[in-house]
Amino acid sequence: MAKGFLYVLTNPTMPGLTKVGKTTREPDIRVAELSSPTGVPQPFSLAFQQPVADCHSAEAWVHSELERGGYRHAQNREFFNAPLHVVVQIVAQAAKLIPITAGDGEDARQISTQSSEQLAEDLYDLGFAYMNGTDTTLPDTGKAVKCFEQAAALGHAAACSAAGSMYRWGSGGVKQDLEMALSIYLRSVDLGTWSDLAVIAGIFAERKQTDTAKKYWNQFFEAARDNYGEVRDLNIRLYGVWYCEAVATGELEHSVDDLTVVHFASLLVAGIENWIATLDDDQDKGYAEFKQGRLRAARMFIERLKAEATSQ
Repeated sequence: MAKGFLYVLTNPTMPGLTKVGKTTREPDIRVAELSSPTGVPQPFSLAFQQPVADCHSAEAWVHSELERGGYRHAQNREFFNAPLHVVVQIVAQAAKLIPITAGDGEDARQISTQSSEQLAEDLYDLGFAYMNGTDTTLPDTGKAVKCFEQAAALGHAAACSAAGSMYRWGSGGVKQDLEMALSIYLRSVDLGTWSDLAVIAGIFAERKQTDTAKKYWNQFFEAARDNYGEVRDLNIRLYGVWYCEAVATGELEHSVDDLTVVHFASLLVAGIENWIATLDDDQDKGYAEFKQGRLRAARMFIERLKAEATSQ
C-alpha cells in the first residue's frame, strides 16, 4: 500500500480531456514532469488533487468508474473525455473507499468522507486554516489557494470567491493572474454568488474593456434589484459605491438604468455611513477615511442622477 495523491490535470490544447493519474510525491512535481517534454504545446494545469492512503488502488478504482461511464478516451491511456466536475466528484468519492489525509506532520487534518459537499466544506475550512495559520503552524497561501480551488471544483461557491480574490490581487505568495481570477469568479456567479459580477465588471473596467464592464455592471444591479434583502451585505454595498465613484470621477461611463442606480446607490451609501459611524479602532478609522473619499464621489453622482430624473 503506497500513500500518495490522485491528481486531475487539464491542458488548454486538449479541450474536453482530463488526465487522471497517481503519484507518491507532491502533485506539482509530477505536473512539471509531464509538462516538460517538447511534444506538449502548453503546460498541464493541476485542477484537483486528492491525498489517499493507497494511490494504486484508488487510481484503479477511479479509472474503472470513469471507463464504466464511457469516458475513457483511449485504451491504456489516463485521459478521459468527461466534464471536469464529473471527474472531480469521482476522484473525491475515492475517499469513501480509501482513507485520506490532508497533509503531513502536525498540520495534518483528516478530511471528511461523508459526501462531495462535505469534502468541499472541509477543504474550504482547511484553506482558511492554511491562509491564517494556527497556534502551531505558519500561514501558507500556496496550500490555501489549492484547497480553495479544490473546493471550488466541487461546487463550493464561497471557495470560488476566496480563490478568485487571491488570484485577483496576488495575495501572499500567490502570483496575480487575472485570467485565472476571471474564470473562477465566473464559476462563482454560475454557483449563485451574484455579487461577484461587480468584481468581474471591475476587472474589465481596469482593462479598459468598457463594453464588457458595462454588461457585468448591468447584471450586478439587476441582481441587486432581484435580491433586495442581500443588499445589506457590506461588500455588496461597497461594490455599488465603487461603481458610483468610478462614474463620478470619469473612470467609467454610466451605463446602468438611472432609477435602479439611484435607488440602490442611495441605500448602499447610507448603509456604509452607518457602518463607519460604529468604528472606534484607529486602524479602522483610517480605512473609513479612505472610504469616505469614495462616498463623497458617490454622493455627487447620486445627486446628479436625482436632478436629471427630476428635470425629465
